[in-house]
Order: sequence, then structure tokens, then C-alpha cells
Amino acid sequence: MMKLKDLLINVEYTVQGNLDTEISDIIYDSRKVEKGTAFVCLKGYTSDGHRYAKSAVEKGASALVISDSLDFEVPSDVAVVKVDDTRYALSLMSIEFFGHPEDELYTVAITGTKGKTTTTAMVAEIFEHAGIKTGTIGTLGVVYGGETHKTDNTTPESYIIQKSMRDMINAGCKAMVIEASSIGLKHSRLAGMTFDVGIFTNFSAVLNTKTLRNISTARVCFSDNANLPLQILTIPHGRISQRISMVLFSPTVLPTMRT
Repeated sequence: MMKLKDLLINVEYTVQGNLDTEISDIIYDSRKVEKGTAFVCLKGYTSDGHRYAKSAVEKGASALVISDSLDFEVPSDVAVVKVDDTRYALSLMSIEFFGHPEDELYTVAITGTKGKTTTTAMVAEIFEHAGIKTGTIGTLGVVYGGETHKTDNTTPESYIIQKSMRDMINAGCKAMVIEASSIGLKHSRLAGMTFDVGIFTNFSAVLNTKTLRNISTARVCFSDNANLPLQILTIPHGRISQRISMVLFSPTVLPTMRT
């Protein structure tokens, strides 16, 4: 359980209601709403979570996180938090809810048109051979401890990312490697995170307009070190520290892992 105000500590918002409301979980699928949860209204390509806000309240939601106005009167005992971008807010809230798991893991983000899945597996294998238990998140799902948990997207929703990292830590992992897709970046699924290393695989010239738009929107910025086969990158709304470990080039030189 966490107080609503603690979940929102890094979010810009206005609120109607009690910020001391205790929240048992953060939900973005109205079918999973239970009493005491906060329902975040996400806007997708074909669905808008605001349409299900009333249903969430009826199921016992203690708080709503919205970006648009609602078409019904919200009960006085339900807090209504208004933000500019609910996906961005979901990421920041999830980080707080799961206790900043990235601070307990050595984190690597991999982006590019092709090669993300292969590179993710290679980096994880290097860590594992060095005795560093590692979890991965990507096309194959969430993988750690010999188990695979399927996800709907290459880069899943921020809540799943944060929960998965916490689960990895509980399972003894010391590192996490994630595929950072252009869609994932555009939809703020990595917002608020700071990665130790960023890897850019390639940029294909054979892209459709939609993919190019997604990459442009993500505004991935690369370092000037163009001679390296693996380059530092910076993710808007998420930061990548300006250092890259030689572990990515030689298994004999390892990063200092967090304990």
C-alpha cells in the first residue's frame, strides 16, 4: 500500500480529492480494477481508458488518473488526478510503486531497427557467463531464472517493466537487459528510467512512413562516438548515463555491479 501523494511525487498534476488515499495497486485495464486501486486512463489507437473510468469507480477504484475531462460526476471519496500525459504518469507512478528497481540492477537498453532481440540475448549471455544473474525484457517476453513470461509488446507497458525488474531482483538478478522499441519510447514506457548503458544496433533505410514517424517522435539522440560498433544513446524522458562498459566488447572486463 502507498499513499497517492507518494506515487505522484515526480508527476506534475492537479487533484480533486484526498492525496492521502491509500492505493493498493496501479491498474490501466478496467477489467482488473479492484477496491483500493488507482485506475490510469490510457489512450490507445482503438480504445480510450477514459470511457471506462465510471466502470472503474463502480468496481471500487480509489483514484482516477486522467488527461481528459470525464462525462460523469465522480464520488467525493474518489481522488481525481489530472495530468498532461497519462502514459508518462503511469511510468513515474510505477517506478515509485515498485521502489525504483533500476537502482538495484545494472541496466542495459538496446534500440535500433533490427538486431535488438539477438543483441539482448548476447549481452545477457555475457553477463551470465561472468556469473551475473540477468533478466531480459523484449520480443521473447520477460525472461529470468529459466522462466519466460509472455508480454503483448516488445517493450511492454511501464508498469510491467517496473514489476518485472522487482521480480528479477527478488529472484536474485543483478542485471537487466531490455529491448527499447521506437513505439515503447514514443509511448513513454521507459519514462523516468536511467540506464547504465544504451546500445544502438542499426538504422535501416527500408522503413515505412509510420515507423519513421515513431523513430522521429522518440527523438533518440546518439553520442558523437560514431566509430564504436555499439553507441551510447539518450532517451527523452529517460536518461542514459554517459559511460559504456567494455563488457560489451570483451568478456574479460566487467562493469562494477551494484550490490
